[in-house]
Amino acid sequence: MQVVVHNSEIYERTTVRYVLFAGFFCSLIILSIIYQNYVGAIVTCLLLWWYLFFSISNAQPIPISLYNTHLQIWAKSHPRSSIQWFKIEVKDKEHNINNILFVIQGKNHIHTFKDEPQNIKDFVVELSDYIPMLHTVPDSAMNQLARSLKI
Repeated sequence: MQVVVHNSEIYERTTVRYVLFAGFFCSLIILSIIYQNYVGAIVTCLLLWWYLFFSISNAQPIPISLYNTHLQIWAKSHPRSSIQWFKIEVKDKEHNINNILFVIQGKNHIHTFKDEPQNIKDFVVELSDYIPMLHTVPDSAMNQLARSLKI
């Protein structure tokens, strides 16, 4: 069984948020140049490039395949014994499955689904036969804050 997901969690942000983000960085670069702080302008440009690079690389679709002995996420195989549990997250309004979170050897791996809803449901049902599913996952305060702010 296989399902297509994004390489990480994808957030749906408003246009206002992107305009504020672009305005902040543009003003920071312009102020750095006006006050002849060229190192600050270069560092700000590098931070912006780093953010854009990771935004693009994390948005690419990858397959997750379920086999009898292991779970394969893109090119990396995880034996079933290393996967402690998984959790699904559902959108409140549409009741569609949005994200899947795997806890593999104590680390959280979260992916946003990019597949047909029926294929996602079939995958989750088959996965729950092999790996235990939790309703709540213990999470750090910083991770909860970052997810609530959608950063």
